[in-house]
Amino acid sequence: MSLMEIVRKKRMSEAVAKYLSTLVKDKRIQDKLAKFFVVIFRRLKVDPHVVAYALCLLTRIQYNKTNSLSSQNVKRYFFTAMLLAYNMLTDTPYDLPSWSIIVEESYSVDEIQLMETTYLDIIQWNTHVYNLDVSRMLYTLIGLYNQDIQPSDQVPIPPEIIKTLSLVSDASARHP
Repeated sequence: MSLMEIVRKKRMSEAVAKYLSTLVKDKRIQDKLAKFFVVIFRRLKVDPHVVAYALCLLTRIQYNKTNSLSSQNVKRYFFTAMLLAYNMLTDTPYDLPSWSIIVEESYSVDEIQLMETTYLDIIQWNTHVYNLDVSRMLYTLIGLYNQDIQPSDQVPIPPEIIKTLSLVSDASARHP
């Protein structure tokens, strides 16, 4: 099973929800987030690197605006980070009306537009994420995905992620 197929599984949505609920320190929102992510990931047929990129963008909010990420707004912020990541990294970006349909019209086109510009202002339009950070996030998500399941059902870490992470650890070992 490819990593792309894994993202469409409910378990990966649960892994992302677990990561976010830990980030905002509120386990109560985990199930609600997972249901929302299942819808988004299945409709977008999203690449796992896009999800990891979006999560890296989301963590930037914590650095740029201390304590601004909460259980009240993490769903909106993640959706906006996902919109930005998807539109930046794919060949077929969606327009705002399409995004409204993707989220089953939970947000209007005007709301999505406002969320996008507000988000970009908060992160000071800094949308660059290093490949290493994306690899680390994918590694974290796969670890959360593999928690509490049989070894035969676990997803192996893709070789390109292992290579990226080992290059960094080799470089840091040489330059303490």
